[in-house]
Amino acid sequence: MLIFLAVYLLSFIFLEIPDFLTEEECQKIINLASREGLDTSEVQDPETGINIEPTNEKTFHSWDYNSDGVIDKAEVSTED
Repeated sequence: MLIFLAVYLLSFIFLEIPDFLTEEECQKIINLASREGLDTSEVQDPETGINIEPTNEKTFHSWDYNSDGVIDKAEVSTED
């Protein structure tokens, strides 16, 4: 599993730090968050508004319309 930190700023600067956390460190953060009452968010289809399963690889690829490996604003925007 590839773990990285990405920071998005309003000026569209992108910072990526590959291997920022190990899987074990990620799991520790998830466990700590769960103990504080945080849980997986519901995900809605941007076109229908219907709740769908939490984002997984299949969902990611279905939203990545141009197959560039990134879901950008245009791919999830509901504005015409």
